[in-house]
Amino acid sequence: EFMFLFIGIVMLAPLIEEVFFRGTLFTVMDEKLGKYPAILGTAVIFSLMHFDPIQALPLFLMGLIMGWLRSRSGSIVPSLVLHSLNNLMALVLISI
Repeated sequence: EFMFLFIGIVMLAPLIEEVFFRGTLFTVMDEKLGKYPAILGTAVIFSLMHFDPIQALPLFLMGLIMGWLRSRSGSIVPSLVLHSLNNLMALVLISI
């Protein structure tokens, strides 16, 4: 059971979300609006997409950091690694 959760939560979800948010959406917003609106806009949408009012602020802050990483590096790899590590920590904590 843990392995299925690990694959879904630590590997697949971050990959899919980062390809969409820091890949496609960030690129489009950056081209049309600039890097700061792209960082802010993807963070807002990332937070709202999780449909969790309790986690909205932490998700927004995480989205800002991941957007900044994407902007600075020009790649989704750093944000993907951070996202996966964050989800791994959460999975470990709820599994204890």
